[in-house]
Amino acid sequence: METAPSAPWAGDRDAKRVPIRVGEFGPLTYQNDNVLLARLGKERYGKIKLINSEASMLLNTRDQSELYAYEIVNFVNGKRTVGEIRDAVSAEYGPLPVNLVADYLNACADAGVMQWK
Repeated sequence: METAPSAPWAGDRDAKRVPIRVGEFGPLTYQNDNVLLARLGKERYGKIKLINSEASMLLNTRDQSELYAYEIVNFVNGKRTVGEIRDAVSAEYGPLPVNLVADYLNACADAGVMQWK
């Protein structure tokens, strides 16, 4: 008997969490303004894996971290899980580990622009 395919993140507890927007925000990075940096400070901002050196080599080489970050926030609607957001962003721009999405959304929650359902 065949089993239905499942997402690689299916057993990941963080992937099942649902982020919710707190208020209406535009891009978290726009021109020279960076909402997360301003709210979190340099030290915490530097620990966001998606944006710093812990992101995959492909993201760093192509300088796509900000694009992925922008799109992650776009998919937050209070219904999608972290895993579903990861899948949607990966479908648009290429593979992205679920832990980078969860870590980025945790930073957004720390900054007060998201919260967890």
